[in-house]
Amino acid sequence: MTSGPPLRHPLFLQGTPETRASSGTSLAEMERAHILTVLKECGWKLSGKGNAADRLGLKRSTLQFRMAKHGIHRPVHGA
Repeated sequence: MTSGPPLRHPLFLQGTPETRASSGTSLAEMERAHILTVLKECGWKLSGKGNAADRLGLKRSTLQFRMAKHGIHRPVHGA
């Protein structure tokens, strides 16, 4: 619907809306997976230098809320 170049973002290149919906991956599942990836990359740091909340563009409290919503808990080492 525009004269500009086509969108090339990875989310737009993963098939049609129908095929994405039929894959069973919901927005909530994608959000959970993204949060987990960033948490692992940041060593599960929620605040301080190089923290996950900053990388996700969220306040620490918002990240904590979303972690609780998705059942994400920091792994316990040595248990």
